[in-house]
Amino acid sequence: MNLFEEGIFLFMDNITSETVRPILEWILLENMRPEQDKRKKLTLIMESDGGELSATWCVIDAIRGSQIPIHTIGIGTIASGAFMIFITGDHRVLTPNTSILSHQYSNGETSMKQHELLAVTKEYELLDERMVQHYKRCLKLSVKKIKELLLPPHDIWLSADEALELGVCDEVKNL
Repeated sequence: MNLFEEGIFLFMDNITSETVRPILEWILLENMRPEQDKRKKLTLIMESDGGELSATWCVIDAIRGSQIPIHTIGIGTIASGAFMIFITGDHRVLTPNTSILSHQYSNGETSMKQHELLAVTKEYELLDERMVQHYKRCLKLSVKKIKELLLPPHDIWLSADEALELGVCDEVKNL
């Protein structure tokens, strides 16, 4: 017996288009099973420092589009884009020693021409709004609370218990 046979996918990597491809394939294949063979739920266990936002949105869209509920379990560190994927789960569990990192979008650009700066500013505004709406949908917090508690100008680190208090996860327990 293996995790895959049990409907469990273990993801322990940075988020890139390449590393999330197996997650997308898993979700799509599980949803293509004949109705009588479909699982009642899938479980995505994650430990990740985050990564590419475009790849993050691909996984979020796949989870949202799944006919099968996808539960997420966070272990170790759930940071940045991994946090966004984690909160998308239908049931979200953190292990007691998991750390969460939430922060505003950044892409590391330091020197640009004016037209590039204007384009990046527009991109930041669009991504900020998309992130806030995603947090709002998944966490049932007001925009004000999201910006204050999870997306302020500085990084926010939460323990599993703090995440539970904020409604970021549904429970804290060992695997």
